[in-house]
Amino acid sequence: MSLSERHQFHLHPVMLFVTQDVENAARPSLVVARYNRLWLEFSHVVRQTGMAMCYTYGYYVFYLFFMLTGSLYELLSTLAKGLKRDLVYLVGDSFITGIELYVICDCANSVTREVSAMSQSDSNCSNGSFGK
Repeated sequence: MSLSERHQFHLHPVMLFVTQDVENAARPSLVVARYNRLWLEFSHVVRQTGMAMCYTYGYYVFYLFFMLTGSLYELLSTLAKGLKRDLVYLVGDSFITGIELYVICDCANSVTREVSAMSQSDSNCSNGSFGK
């Protein structure tokens, strides 16, 4: 069973076509060179998607930070004036916004650690040290 038959349900149709073309070619390096423009376009699309996600999450983190700051300020000023019914909503808003901000920052921290570990292992392999 060829590679394209095993992964036909997991690959995008374009990738399936490229995989079949590489398997059937006498010199696979010529096939890869032929698809160079496709890989460059794909790289551009992935980079632009990454930038869009960066700006989207960056804006969302700033929004959550200012929302948390405002709700905590309002909560503390309401506590200073005395207990009111609005206090419940402010506590809930502060709690939910704080949890959202924590989860996003924690996920970003774990991804940064994984990328750092992968880049360190790649640099060890390229230097020939292999973890020495």
